[in-house]
Amino acid sequence: FYTMIQAGEFDAVVDVRAQDLWDLGHIEGAYFVESLGDYGITSSNTMMMMSTSTGSPDDLAGCEYCSIAVYCNNGVAADRAIQVLLTHGFKGQLYNGLGTVQWTAAGYPLANSTASIPPPCTQDQAVSD
Repeated sequence: FYTMIQAGEFDAVVDVRAQDLWDLGHIEGAYFVESLGDYGITSSNTMMMMSTSTGSPDDLAGCEYCSIAVYCNNGVAADRAIQVLLTHGFKGQLYNGLGTVQWTAAGYPLANSTASIPPPCTQDQAVSD
């Protein structure tokens, strides 16, 4: 995953964890879409996470045909977020980058900046098929 990021293989690297985990550290250059894997889960659902804020596929509007790497803490929420994106019509390559647990275990650093870097595809929403 690290070498793929360094090689520029993704149009976007998206962190789908909760705000408190983002604040503890994230992959440099990532775009933060809080708890995207929980999008569409209602409070009546027993699987509802305690996040007070949930990102939406709309946060990645313009990236529908892009190559997107999604990561979380261990890969589970990233997989749910990928399913959300697929359900909402995303057609580009979607890659589960697993999580910061694997990232740090491999010896890679986490950034502590508060900056979330929007992918270029969200800036130019003129996407062609």
